[in-house]
Amino acid sequence: MFDWPWLLAATLLWLTGIFLIGRLAETSPTAARLVDHPLTFTLSLGGYTGAWALFGSVAVAATDGYAFTAYFFGTSVLFIFAPLLLQPFFNLSRTHRLGSLADLLSFRFNSKWVGALVAIGTLGAVLPLLALQISAVSHTFVLLSDSRDSSLTPLLAPLVFCIGMALLTIRLGSTHVNASSRHRGLVLGVAVQSLFKLLVFLLLGSCALVSVFSSPAQLEAWLNTQPGRLMILNESLVSNSSRTLMLIFSSAALAMPHLYHLALTENRSPAQLRYASWAFPLYLLLLCLPVLPILWAGEASGIALSPYFFTLMAGTISNSPVLSLLAYLCGLAAASSCMMVILLAVASMCLNHLILPFFPPVRRHNLFGWLQRWRNGLIFLLLLAALAIYAGASQHTLGNSLTFVAFTAAFQFLPGILAVLYWPRANHKGLIAGLITGFGLWLVTIVLPLLSSDAWGLRDILLRLLDVRDGSYPLMAAIASLGFNMLAFGLVSLLTRTSDEERNVAEICSQDDLNVPNRQLLLVDNVEGFIDRLADVLGQEIAGRELDRALQDLGMTAGETRPFALRLLRRQLEANLSGMFGPTVARQLINRQLPCSGDAPLSSARDIQLIEHRLEHYHLPLFGITRELDNLRRYHRNTLEQLPIGVCTINSDQEILMWNQAMENLTGIAESGVVGSAITRLADPWGSTFLQFIASNANHSHNQPLTCNGEKRWFTLHKANDAGQLDNQTFLVEETTPLVQLEQELLHNERLASIGRLAAGVAHEIGNPVTGIACLAQNLKFDSQQPEIQSAARDILTQTQRITRIVQSLVNFSHAGSHRIDFAPQPVRLFACIDDAIHLLSLDKKRATDMIDNRVDEHVMINGDTQLLLQMFLNLIKNALDVLDPANGRILIDSQQRTGEVEIRIEDNGPGIDDNVQQHIFEPFFTTKEPGLGTGLGLSLVYGIVEEHQGYISVQSPPPEASHGTRFVLRFPLMPQP
Repeated sequence: MFDWPWLLAATLLWLTGIFLIGRLAETSPTAARLVDHPLTFTLSLGGYTGAWALFGSVAVAATDGYAFTAYFFGTSVLFIFAPLLLQPFFNLSRTHRLGSLADLLSFRFNSKWVGALVAIGTLGAVLPLLALQISAVSHTFVLLSDSRDSSLTPLLAPLVFCIGMALLTIRLGSTHVNASSRHRGLVLGVAVQSLFKLLVFLLLGSCALVSVFSSPAQLEAWLNTQPGRLMILNESLVSNSSRTLMLIFSSAALAMPHLYHLALTENRSPAQLRYASWAFPLYLLLLCLPVLPILWAGEASGIALSPYFFTLMAGTISNSPVLSLLAYLCGLAAASSCMMVILLAVASMCLNHLILPFFPPVRRHNLFGWLQRWRNGLIFLLLLAALAIYAGASQHTLGNSLTFVAFTAAFQFLPGILAVLYWPRANHKGLIAGLITGFGLWLVTIVLPLLSSDAWGLRDILLRLLDVRDGSYPLMAAIASLGFNMLAFGLVSLLTRTSDEERNVAEICSQDDLNVPNRQLLLVDNVEGFIDRLADVLGQEIAGRELDRALQDLGMTAGETRPFALRLLRRQLEANLSGMFGPTVARQLINRQLPCSGDAPLSSARDIQLIEHRLEHYHLPLFGITRELDNLRRYHRNTLEQLPIGVCTINSDQEILMWNQAMENLTGIAESGVVGSAITRLADPWGSTFLQFIASNANHSHNQPLTCNGEKRWFTLHKANDAGQLDNQTFLVEETTPLVQLEQELLHNERLASIGRLAAGVAHEIGNPVTGIACLAQNLKFDSQQPEIQSAARDILTQTQRITRIVQSLVNFSHAGSHRIDFAPQPVRLFACIDDAIHLLSLDKKRATDMIDNRVDEHVMINGDTQLLLQMFLNLIKNALDVLDPANGRILIDSQQRTGEVEIRIEDNGPGIDDNVQQHIFEPFFTTKEPGLGTGLGLSLVYGIVEEHQGYISVQSPPPEASHGTRFVLRFPLMPQP
């Protein structure tokens, strides 16, 4: 016996300790890593067992023998076969943010009425459990306090406990706006209490057994004196009741909101579920081991109490107050961990399916706060309802009867749970009919007999109809209610039509289907549009926050405009909002704010990109022919990806489905930035070129010229239409630039040969007139002694010689690709040669040669041909004069001697030469002048003359120290000094 204030202080101290542990998990990185450990996750699942595992199991063992193991083994079966049920449900819950069974079933059957009905049915299952936890704490408090006769104590314990549970649940769980987000504090708090519960329960069983029976032989001797006890144990092994109970407990376990929340919503890793598939059954096995020792020790010690409280009396049996306090705290830990999870899960379920679907959220200044207030209020309402059940029910009803009521209520969800995965034909009408039928029979056959001893004569009628004994009646009533539930579910589903939306969602949930929905275009074509639309309901701040979270989940950026990416973003938003509002409200909100175009041609086509996306991110292993087909798909995909020819596939609405590596190399556009976008969004020249080719009737387009990054390239395009029903188009792109350039070079060579033949004829025809002109000039030179005539005659002779050499150089170049002509090198003074070129240019009155500044050293001499060098300087200076402004143009020619060579620089302050032109200026027939104003041979001849003189020429435009202009740099070997 303890003073009740002291026991009350121990209760408050325990709850405070759990709160501090929870806060540590939310604030400490070390504690957060501890929460992520699979062992912590497994221990948190122990919150499912509640106080019944400590008290009710002993009472069941006293009356039904080994039947109590059905609770532990039934739940173990669910985890042992986790790949069949828990793993698929975990994948669905994680992908679509389904935080409860009501979320799952309303998502699968696309009906708010399904969610509402499941939420109401869940209330029928959990309110008795909550009342049972309150009863366990209250009765153990009264039994251990020293004022059991006081009228205050029975009222004080449940009130303090419920208030503490409400505050603890709100602080560790309800402060999270998104119900599907992880509550680290709650998980760690439940895990710590589950571990404490297991260790203390094992200790209580061991101490009770050792205190009463000094040895195993003494226990065996006592059992031999209890034939009734042995008979109960033996009969329970072969009775149908145990097997029926195991079916009920194993089937109802997943439907219980606290196990669903702990196993699926709070879990973030498939590895944790695989770990728990063997670790949690081991936990349950250890938890059930002390049940029989405590029962036998209590019966052998002659405690005048119901077996329901034998666990609490283990300390009394051992004569240890410490064990009694530990037994009380063990029950408190079991009840509080179970209640916290139930309150959080059911409050969120009721908010999402009983309030929000019928009273949709409107734009509020603080929507998160509004949701939190609703959830907190529902937590208090649930506790009030549980307190009312506790206060109105008898002590006997608060024992195993309410447990049976709770689990048989959850038993009614079994057909709907199985249909989610294994019956795509099921529809919401059938599920509603089945649930109404099942819960109706549950109320009549199970709940009513608890409210009245004979259920107003109905119990006797049912006993005769079911033809069972009174002891077997509850189990048969549970099986019968489930049977009629399944019958109504199946018949109505088969006789009514399943909507297209339900079929699509059924494919999502089906285990052997990827769910490839029809492709639809969104009316919103950018992320900013998403925010604007959602802000009308959620507000600007929350809409932006949810968009950022969805973009982060998908690895996208806010500048995303690809239609496929926007469709994925829309689906991710719906999933994220489902955790906040439930799937029904989230779907309604998304469909209203982010509608699809509903275009018939698009809606009839399957979303091929989504097939690829889901196959690449498929989380379950593939086996058999499915794996082989996926390997074949990957093989063909990799073959297309590695083709040296660009491959692009578009669908009927010109959305790009494939863009292989070769296309990336050809266009410079990455696959990640183009797949899923419309081809109209491609930058020019690709977008316009592809659109023109697609619109044309031609299947081939050879040597299409395109300018890419200022460079001219050629491509050949081929088109192939999909012969199937997808109406896709595939076109191949091959770069033919090297081939075109080779063809152009061949044509160029042919043109050179033609010019050579023409030049030979021209030279022959020009030779005679030039010879005549030279003779006349020679005669004129000797016939007159006037200086002016003598000078003109010399100039005429010089130019006729130049004409002869130009023609001969052109002929030689055209025939042999060389500027070489026979000449005898002789000393040439560069200053005089450049001065002669300037003088010749001055004869053309259209050119202002006064802007030329010749600063070449007068003493610099090289070995060369005077006429060729004169022609070279003429071409370079003439080109500079052609681009200069007569008003402020300037040409500077200077020299600089280096070791063994001289450098001549001809620099102007003109507009300069473009970078893409500089690499072609020395090519024959390349010119930037208008047709008829240039032949393109001048700089080519200059290049050849420099080579013939073993020199080097380069161009700098602009020069390094200037912002504009052009500088030609020529280097020649110096003439050796005598």
